[in-house]
Amino acid sequence: MIWTLLIPIFMLHATTGETLHDECFKQNKARSCVQLGTGLWQTPARRPEAIAAFQKGCALKEPSACTLKNLQIGPAQTTAPVQSPKEPVPHSKLHVRAKGPGAYTVKRSEALEFASDLQASLKDVGVEATHDGYRIAELQPTSPIFAAGFRTGDEINEVNGYSIQTPTAAMAVLATLPVQDRFTIHYRRAGKAAQTSIYIED
Repeated sequence: MIWTLLIPIFMLHATTGETLHDECFKQNKARSCVQLGTGLWQTPARRPEAIAAFQKGCALKEPSACTLKNLQIGPAQTTAPVQSPKEPVPHSKLHVRAKGPGAYTVKRSEALEFASDLQASLKDVGVEATHDGYRIAELQPTSPIFAAGFRTGDEINEVNGYSIQTPTAAMAVLATLPVQDRFTIHYRRAGKAAQTSIYIED
């Protein structure tokens, strides 16, 4: 789960072009609605449009769109001026517990609460895109990501067997948080392959 906390920054690379808008609302393509919504969410003033895209995708039976509609990845914005974001969720509300070498556990309820406002919760981490994933460029010791064993410089490239080269791919994995029992994250540290498993407990 911890890797999903990086998603808001991953999504900076998402597209919000007219083609996606047309595919979502005119051609009824559910996956385009997810792509459109994740891109629009990065502009606070356009978050009502993002939520509308998630709702459209959900109506077209796209499970990830339904999950994103429910999570809304933060406070809903419906009128201008844009509301101020909620105060960051204290890190103490997401307890990362060591399970063994390279294995950690978090409670699903805590993870969902933390993920409900990721942008406000992640002021102590930054990532940058690589050719096959994302590199942790900045990480404070207070972060749950640090508590799960990750360090600055780690390059995350796969989660549960799925590549996360694009924001859409990352969002598709994030959408499984309500039902997933484990996230296995493959990454490189100093050029060497490594992996960490995050177990989700109910």
